[in-house]
Amino acid sequence: MLFPPRFARVNETLRRWQFARFLRRIYAKFGRPDIVHIQSAVVAGVYVADLVQKSNIPYVVTEHASSYRLGRVPESNFTLLRRCFENAFASFAVSTALIDDLKRIGVSGKIEVLPNMYDDELFNLDGVNRNPVFTFLMVCQFKTNKGIDVALTAFARAHAVAGTSRLLIAGEGPEADKIKQQIDALKMRDNDSLQRQHSREFVAKLKKESHCIVSTSPIETYGVTQ
Repeated sequence: MLFPPRFARVNETLRRWQFARFLRRIYAKFGRPDIVHIQSAVVAGVYVADLVQKSNIPYVVTEHASSYRLGRVPESNFTLLRRCFENAFASFAVSTALIDDLKRIGVSGKIEVLPNMYDDELFNLDGVNRNPVFTFLMVCQFKTNKGIDVALTAFARAHAVAGTSRLLIAGEGPEADKIKQQIDALKMRDNDSLQRQHSREFVAKLKKESHCIVSTSPIETYGVTQ
């Protein structure tokens, strides 16, 4: 539970208490870690970094959030973020563009590029079995910043001109119901399909059955498209 934004200091204290309790549970169950890997400093990362540093546990941080470029990181968090990166044993970001974003908020020190990776034994072109109907595939979180509404609108217009085709959207997220409503409004239920929370193996299968991968995000720090 957090309070409205005007209670920022109260929220900060509450977050620290929550993460301190969480870390104590981890230490009790698994023991003291040799090193901590923070996946994104935004929100949880900055607090975890402070807590583990007080315990003299080294940490590394890998940043991949698009929040910096989208302007969704409050300026009040800049000091915490700078401290998180500058006190890390090593700092990484998934692209040079994201490193530039971090520099713009005042992060100094060395940040290396560590690109997103994928399992090329799983995601490959072996055993491709395309669907009989031309299929567009979109794999993403069902969130506003992924531009799913743009893909649906564009597909509806193209489908009206080009005829038979299909758009398959695989993922999960808070915008699922809103996406369903748009599909119904566009009268594209027979041609659009949502696939909810699938394993990597199933996503790899979907890719081999599709003809075109679609990404309509206005910003991706490092999109992985095969």
